[in-house]
Amino acid sequence: MLWVGGPMPNYETHLGFGSVFGVYAGAMYWKIFEGIIVPRDVIAGALFVAGAFALGSVLPDIDLHNSKPRKLLNFYTVIGLGGLAAYLTATNLSGNGVEATNRWAAAAAIAVFVIILAAAIVPPVVQAVMPSHRGIVHSPLLWLIGLGYPAVRIWNDTLAIPGASPVVDRALLAPCMLAVALGAVLHICLDLFGTSIGGISGNRRRPQSRW
Repeated sequence: MLWVGGPMPNYETHLGFGSVFGVYAGAMYWKIFEGIIVPRDVIAGALFVAGAFALGSVLPDIDLHNSKPRKLLNFYTVIGLGGLAAYLTATNLSGNGVEATNRWAAAAAIAVFVIILAAAIVPPVVQAVMPSHRGIVHSPLLWLIGLGYPAVRIWNDTLAIPGASPVVDRALLAPCMLAVALGAVLHICLDLFGTSIGGISGNRRRPQSRW
């Protein structure tokens, strides 16, 4: 790949640019929804959108083994499986006359077991199914079609539903999905064109495992 403008962006570069653009996206959100929804929800929505943009700006590197996004993906997958196991255990026992204390103790024990098991299984499984670095996950169309287009549809469909909640769908879910998609596109653009803006891109090369 032709590289222009300096060293390859690392994790801090992507997160730095994503955070800056995320603040701008949050400000745009504020301007759009100010006066439409209550101030508390505007503040919360702006923070969510800013965070979603920053998250999207590092997500494409989930296809790189030992990257911070991959480690976070593995971590939350393991924790999520443990939480799901605990929920299913507590739900199934609740209808069988089991006392709440025993029910939650059993759920906690199952969660710990699943987390330990998943910690050994999830990373190699994710590594096996993940595409090669800078493959499909680094395609702008994947993010724009996979998240951007559904965000627009959610926005338009919610407008057409009488009484639909503007906070949950139109004013939060759709903007956050679009912010993640645009953050990922920003990541891909930085990978493609590079940057030499002082300090942010870094002037030292790092091992690939530190991206």
